Amino acid sequence: MLHSQRETKESTFAPQQSGVRSAIMRIFRIVVGALLGYILSAATSIAWFLFTHHAPTAPATVLYMALTAIYGIACSIVVGYLAARIGGNIASAYGVAFLLVFLSLWSIFESHPTHAAPAEYLWSILISMLLMAPATVVGGHLLRNRIPTG
Repeated sequence: MLHSQRETKESTFAPQQSGVRSAIMRIFRIVVGALLGYILSAATSIAWFLFTHHAPTAPATVLYMALTAIYGIACSIVVGYLAARIGGNIASAYGVAFLLVFLSLWSIFESHPTHAAPAEYLWSILISMLLMAPATVVGGHLLRNRIPTG
């Protein structure tokens, strides 16, 4: 009888331990997906500005701003899709969007050039916050019917 009681106790704890481990792994995948997504987003942005030989804080023409926005939106949709795929959850795409907005706001307050008017350096930051972050979420929602949302 003692042996069967111990088996019963062990079997009741096994699903809880498995559930906790599963939840931790899901959270880990979501975080990794968001971080890798942000790194990929930053890499594509850096590549764009290196390729075009234009600083993101330098004044730009309306055409250049529009091309940057189109490129950024396209890359962000792909990044959101990949983040959600890596993370196994749409929350990863939201995580990338949050990082884009948070770090863009931080860069406004941290790197305010004293020699430039706000309009001359805010354009790339505004594109990141207002266009690229939502596009990242859209990319994540491309997997909405394929992966769980919670």
